[in-house]
Amino acid sequence: MNRRHLLLLLSLFSLISFLSFAFYLRAEDLARYRAEIRERGDVAKAQAQARVDLSKKLAAAALEVKQNDVALLLAVEAFNAEDTYESRQALLTLAQRHDVIQIGKPLEHNDWVFNLTLSPDGEMLATAGKDNSVYLWDIKTQQLIAKLKHTDWVNGVAFSADGKLLAAGTHDNVLTIWDTAAHAPRKVFEIPEAHDSVIFNLAFAPDGKTLISVSRDKTIRVWDVEKGNVIGDPLTEHTDWVLSVAYSPNGKFFVTGGDKTVRVWDAKTLKSIPLKGHSLFIHGVAVSPDSTRIASASRDKTARVWDAASGKQIFQLDHPDWAMAVAFSPDGKMIATTSRDRLVRLWDMKSGKLIGELKGHTDWVDGVAFSVDGDTLISGARDNTARVWNASPRAWKESACKIAKRELTNEEWKQYLGNEAAHSICNG
Repeated sequence: MNRRHLLLLLSLFSLISFLSFAFYLRAEDLARYRAEIRERGDVAKAQAQARVDLSKKLAAAALEVKQNDVALLLAVEAFNAEDTYESRQALLTLAQRHDVIQIGKPLEHNDWVFNLTLSPDGEMLATAGKDNSVYLWDIKTQQLIAKLKHTDWVNGVAFSADGKLLAAGTHDNVLTIWDTAAHAPRKVFEIPEAHDSVIFNLAFAPDGKTLISVSRDKTIRVWDVEKGNVIGDPLTEHTDWVLSVAYSPNGKFFVTGGDKTVRVWDAKTLKSIPLKGHSLFIHGVAVSPDSTRIASASRDKTARVWDAASGKQIFQLDHPDWAMAVAFSPDGKMIATTSRDRLVRLWDMKSGKLIGELKGHTDWVDGVAFSVDGDTLISGARDNTARVWNASPRAWKESACKIAKRELTNEEWKQYLGNEAAHSICNG
């Protein structure tokens, strides 16, 4: 081996050694970096768990403390620490004690209120009832805007996605479309024999082009909204009355309920998949804002939540009497149900636990809907009224702070929060 070859080999060996050392350092740095990421993740998890634990601790204390203002402040701080089921339950429970849940006076009909719906902009409420009328209300002022007369009980109402049209279905089989965008609402068209029997409920597709109606004649019908014509043949998979319908916000499917079975319909093919589990009639159905969950309410004294993709039941919400209607909050964190026992119930969507009961109606509660911002809930009942309720933790917090009118003292802070950094509970 000549000198030139030797130098070349030495250079190559040096390069390999350098690269090996560099790779070792890089691997070591990478391992160190990964360890730091894991450590930061562990710290973040521990901090998050600490907030959850603090929230639960303060919520429990809030429900035990006898001093009202302290209890209210602890409930608010529990929610500030973390939005948990326990903190929502404490806020609602205390707000009810101070009678700040129901907003304003009941909205009165001349007879039972069967159904209700809110316009997409959240400004108008439509309530339908046994007095052959749909009442239109300004939801902010709770003033009556107009009364739309029909020839029989109005069982179902639905707004189009743009809020310009309102559909109503009646006990004498009539389907009516109203233009509610005009200064004075007017009929767009009326179909006298839209079904062979009572129309129970309606739902517009999100694009506003089609409308679904369901009936005691055991059928579902799809309507061309612009032409006022039925599209294709009636859907006849249900074997008994079809009482409820809801369209998914993503427009890909709609849901119907009636004869012990929830059916999920593909909006394009109109093929359906049954969701089985209920043992009696299904009065209400709803779809979550993200279109991933379906809820149903039944005479079997349960409401159930289903996975929309798999059709599997996620959990069951037990009631002491028939469950009549169901609605998801806009943020998807709560479910509202109504019952023949005169109560409206709020449930935690994550755990399926009961947050609280809204008391005020004196007869069956048939309808329920959340406002667009989720701050309020509206219910309609056979006591001839619709009622508006504070329904969000934000609203409960505001009410609690207004009632407390102060902050925790230093002594109170140390007693309940120990070494946690002190701060303003209501103005932080």
